[in-house]
Amino acid sequence: MEIDTRITPALHPGVIEHLEGYSENAEYVDSARMAFEGAYKLLSKAHDARAAVMANPVYTDDYKAMQVSEFINKNQKLVLSKFDDAAAKLEKGIEAIENELSAPILQDAERRSISAEIRAHAKELSTAERHMMLNKAIKEKDHATCRAILGAPAYLSGMTDDDQSLRIRQYHLQCQPQLEKRLQLQKSALKLIHEHGPLIFKEFEKAQGADGDRIQKIRKAHDAANAALKDLSA
Repeated sequence: MEIDTRITPALHPGVIEHLEGYSENAEYVDSARMAFEGAYKLLSKAHDARAAVMANPVYTDDYKAMQVSEFINKNQKLVLSKFDDAAAKLEKGIEAIENELSAPILQDAERRSISAEIRAHAKELSTAERHMMLNKAIKEKDHATCRAILGAPAYLSGMTDDDQSLRIRQYHLQCQPQLEKRLQLQKSALKLIHEHGPLIFKEFEKAQGADGDRIQKIRKAHDAANAALKDLSA
């Protein structure tokens, strides 16, 4: 999408497109990119509208600002709803991955006796040795060892529940490395929506040439003048 120098770069959809991991996982943050694109297009059109009304010498500056404000008001609801929808989708996607990374590990039913021996061995090790054993098993995708220790109550292997939960997450990530990239991408996109999204209101004011309070006063005065004219015509 072309750059419009009248608009802050923080709202350009490129902020999403340049996130690490975007090219491989674009579909998971497309709603965020579309939200930024919609905002950017509306702001560009708002500036074009301002340029058009500014060219009319009959309009006062206040009337020009009100005209641009009315154009924005007609279109901003859809744009703002896209940010809300994108945030909701990202939060749902993040939650789904987090649940997947914390999902219980299933033991090998046909290897129960060996699994019990593995846990007994792990329990006899020192904490440091047990950590080394698990680090190696996870790194090498030793599923038999990982499932034996992580698929049973933590105390059977001399572990705490918290330590086991951490190891379960590491095991899932080792088996499905794409989840980590997708998770970080979605978190980064959600952060941009929360941090950059509110900038759209300042950009609206810049395009209008007046802040919200000023626009309200202008509109109130305009409505009062029209009402007075109607009374005179009655």
